[in-house]
Amino acid sequence: MERFLRACIAFAEDDYLLISGIQHFRFCRRQWALIPIENQWAENVRTVEGEALHRKAHDASARGRRGDLLITRDMRVFSPQLGITGACDVVEFRRDHPDRIDPERFSAVSETRRSLLPLVAEEISLESLRGLEGTGATVYFSVFEDMILWDRVD
Repeated sequence: MERFLRACIAFAEDDYLLISGIQHFRFCRRQWALIPIENQWAENVRTVEGEALHRKAHDASARGRRGDLLITRDMRVFSPQLGITGACDVVEFRRDHPDRIDPERFSAVSETRRSLLPLVAEEISLESLRGLEGTGATVYFSVFEDMILWDRVD
């Protein structure tokens, strides 16, 4: 029950904590309190150097592609259940599927589904009809993701 209640709790957006604050909290609780709560922060040589080195990580326009790898920067994330929000510096997405579907595979699946239609029309038993439905669904969903990607590419 406690687990269920924790899953149902949602924080108001004004109460979200910054993910970057987790690092500050772990390093120094006083520092964590000074920055967001008391709005106190003093730059020094190290923080200025770090900011300059880290600037590209928060340049959202610096997206890139390398083969099947999409690199995005400054990706905003949040969790209403955890009450946190922030930005991921650099996130890499790797495509784990082909860019295009195989036309021969698609044609074979289409033909298999077409061949099931007359069988469905002749079938009397509900159990056998469900078996044909399952076969049709299996072959359809074997290329379903490929069909969506085909439509979205370009």
